Amino acid sequence: MKRLIITISLLLIPISSYAAILEVGAGKTTYPTIQAAVNAAQAGDTVLVYPGIYAEGVFIPDGKAGTSTNPIIIKALYPARKPLDGGAWADTSGKRSIINAAGQAAGIYNNCYCSSSRVGNLIIDGFYITGGTLAAIHFINDYDIWIKNNVAINNGYNQGENYGDYITEWTDNTLIQNNYAEFSAGNVSSTGLYGIDGANTILEYNECHINAGVANSGRCFYVHHDSPNSIFRYNYVHLHNVSETQYGRFRDTTGFVITNNYIRSTTVQNMMVVHENTNTGLIENHTISRNTWVLEQGAGGNGSVLGLGFQNGDQVNYNIFYSGVNDTDSYAMDGGWNQYTGSNNTANGNVWWQWNALFDPALTGFTVTNSINTNPNVNTSTGCAASVDNNTYGANLDVSNIPYQKCDGLTFYPFASKFGIIPDTTPPAPPTLLRVQ
Repeated sequence: MKRLIITISLLLIPISSYAAILEVGAGKTTYPTIQAAVNAAQAGDTVLVYPGIYAEGVFIPDGKAGTSTNPIIIKALYPARKPLDGGAWADTSGKRSIINAAGQAAGIYNNCYCSSSRVGNLIIDGFYITGGTLAAIHFINDYDIWIKNNVAINNGYNQGENYGDYITEWTDNTLIQNNYAEFSAGNVSSTGLYGIDGANTILEYNECHINAGVANSGRCFYVHHDSPNSIFRYNYVHLHNVSETQYGRFRDTTGFVITNNYIRSTTVQNMMVVHENTNTGLIENHTISRNTWVLEQGAGGNGSVLGLGFQNGDQVNYNIFYSGVNDTDSYAMDGGWNQYTGSNNTANGNVWWQWNALFDPALTGFTVTNSINTNPNVNTSTGCAASVDNNTYGANLDVSNIPYQKCDGLTFYPFASKFGIIPDTTPPAPPTLLRVQ
C-alpha cells in the first residue's frame, strides 16, 4: 500500500515542475540544434548551448512561455559579453556560441502578430549573433522578455528604421541589459540598432557602435510611440566614420527616463531627438538627466546635440554638452526638426562648452536655471569629466570597464534594480516582474 501511495503522489506532480537542462552542441545528440531544444523546452527548462557555430534562425514557437517563477532560459554556456555580476564569459572567440543567421529573419525571434499565442517569461542570454536579415533578436507582440549579455554584429541593415539588432515590437515589460550592438559593414540605412516599441521597457548597460554606412543614415536607439514609462540608463553609444547619423530618436509617448548615458562621436554628428512626430498635445513629462554628449567635431550645420520637439513637462537637468571644436553654428539644445514649441519644461544645471549657446532662442517653453558655460574636460576614453563634480554632472560612468566603473575609480556600478532609476545591489527579478513601479 505504501508503494501505491508514493506512485500516485508522483503522478500528481506536474511534469513542468521538473526543470530540465536541454544541452545543445557537438556530441549532444538529443538536441543537435538550438531549434530542436527550444521546441522541446517547457516552463522552468534551460536550453544550454555549448560553444560552436550554429547556422540557423531560432524561432520561438507561438505560445511558448514560461511562468513568473519558472521562465524558459535560452543561454550560451559562456556569455558573449562579460556579465555585470562577474563570472566566466567568452573572453576568447573559441568560447562563443555563435548564431549565424544568414538567410534567416533573425538569430532568435518570434514574429507572430497574434494576441492569443504570445511568447513570454523568456530569458535570452549570451549569444554572438550575426547576419540576420531583419534583426539579431526580434519579438513581436510578446511580453516579459529579458535579453542580456549578447553581442550582435551586422544584423538588419538596409531594412529601414524598424529593424536592426535588438528589436521589440508591441512587446511590454522587457529588460534589455548589458548587450553589444555593432554595425561595421554595408549600408546601415535608417536602421535602429536597438528598436524599442513596448511599455515599461528598461534598456541599461548596453553598448552601441555604428562604424560604417552612409551619411545621414542610421541610429542606435529608435523608440516608438507605444513605449510609455520606459527607462534608458548607463548605455554607451559611440559613432565613428559615419557623419550625421543619430544617436537616438525617442518619439510620441510619455514618461521616458533617459539618464546617465555616455554618447560620443568622432565625426560631425546629428542630434538625439526627443519629440512628438506631430503636435498632438501630449504632456510628456520626460526626465533627461546626467547624460554626457561628446561631439569631437561638432554638430551638423546649424544643428544641435539634443533636439526637443513639441515637448511639455520635461526636466533636462545636469547634462554635459561638449564640443571638441568651436561650433558657433549649433546649439546644445534646439527644437529638433523645426519643432520648437512646448510648455512647462525646465532645464537646470546643464554644462555646455563650445556651442553657440545652451539653447536655440527659438526653442520655447523652457525655464533655464544654473546653466554653466565651462570646459568639463571630458576624458574621451572613459567618459569621465575632470573639471566638474562627476557625482552631479554627466554620465558618471567609466566606459573603459565592463562591468562599468564609476568615475571615482573606486567602486563599480552594481547591476541595477528594475525599480526606479537608482541602481542597487538587487539582481533583476524573473521577467514577469520587470514592470517599472
